[in-house]
Amino acid sequence: MTAPSQLPAFHCGDQLRPTIDKSKPQGPNRQVVQMFEAISPTYDLLNRLLSFGLDASWRRKCVAALGIGANQAILDCAAGTGDMAVEVCRQVPSAHVVLLDPVEGMLARAREKLSLFPDAKIQAVRGNAEVLPFSSQSFDRIVVAFGIRNFLELDTGLSELFRVTRRAGKGAILEFTPDRHPIFQKFFRFYFMHIVKPIGALVSRHATAYDYLRLSIDSFPTSSELGQRLARVGWIVSSHEKLAGGVVSLFVVQK
Repeated sequence: MTAPSQLPAFHCGDQLRPTIDKSKPQGPNRQVVQMFEAISPTYDLLNRLLSFGLDASWRRKCVAALGIGANQAILDCAAGTGDMAVEVCRQVPSAHVVLLDPVEGMLARAREKLSLFPDAKIQAVRGNAEVLPFSSQSFDRIVVAFGIRNFLELDTGLSELFRVTRRAGKGAILEFTPDRHPIFQKFFRFYFMHIVKPIGALVSRHATAYDYLRLSIDSFPTSSELGQRLARVGWIVSSHEKLAGGVVSLFVVQK
């Protein structure tokens, strides 16, 4: 991995952060972080199961939609185990990629994967989307894949992503959304309850995590509502595509 000193200068400081009500929780609650720490060794299996094995193709499509240029700075927010950062490195080897996630276990897995790209310019940072530790207009591109539904304060996180993106920069959001086609909705529920949950619980030994994940998907805003909330904080929605019968939405946004 490239040493942080070789990366673009991302300065952190309280004076650069937006004013946030200190009486409110600052990021994912402790129980959620502990849950993701517990399932981090099997998290990739969960993604494969939830996506019917299609998540790799969705990530390729997501990165391609961003139109990343040579040597551009990319923020992979809620990076998880680094699959999106790996795809960025595959498509644009010269990109400067910063991964941010509140779960150290996830970042540890990401570091293992990204060690296969010794020439890549990569930095992993532990932190929360609601209080991004970066200067305003630090990144050319931002991406969030299957993590935005875990933001404790969605609008705050979307605003922060907007703040750290440079003028004319772009972003992509890939997420499971609840407004699926009725046929796919029935299939998804059956598939989750009878295949994903039993296998995931058996492998991870953390059955309650899968109840949380199902509820986090079902309670997340619809794709239409998410588009409205993106626009409300300043993003211009360039495109929105439903994948796999609406199981997943891909938003491409512009600042």
